[in-house]
Amino acid sequence: MYLCGMKVFDIVWDLIWDFFVGDHTTLHTPLNKMNDDEVRKIVTLGKDWCIKKFGVNNRRSLKVYMKPQTSGELCYGVYNADHNTITLHDNNCEDVKCLIKTLIHEYTHHLQPVKSSYKKLLNKYGYRNHPMEIEARKMEGYYIDLWTDIKDKL
Repeated sequence: MYLCGMKVFDIVWDLIWDFFVGDHTTLHTPLNKMNDDEVRKIVTLGKDWCIKKFGVNNRRSLKVYMKPQTSGELCYGVYNADHNTITLHDNNCEDVKCLIKTLIHEYTHHLQPVKSSYKKLLNKYGYRNHPMEIEARKMEGYYIDLWTDIKDKL
């Protein structure tokens, strides 16, 4: 059952969670209830965690931006291999969990040979079965590890 795009269960869960946790930031905290500095801190700590956990590549320094998506098909984030940047569309990420999973997903692309192989594999497999996308979706599962390591620093 959905209510304004949200599952009723999710709404009830968030209310119960907030009752027991109080006003601490949680994975279920909606981004629209946070200020830009709070969101930016999660992104900065998350990027640092990814560097420690997954390593770095030999490209120039990675920059992470937050920018609302204003057109096109719904997208949570994008990695630009030409500029070595990640753009997180925070207006599309409903909560902290989505933001963290998107950061990990796009960071995975940052480590992959996107420039040399992505388009070739896209033509062969399509987006859903693209090996790089499959790996990036699998890596999103580390969100709980990232959250566990950064939540007390917020």
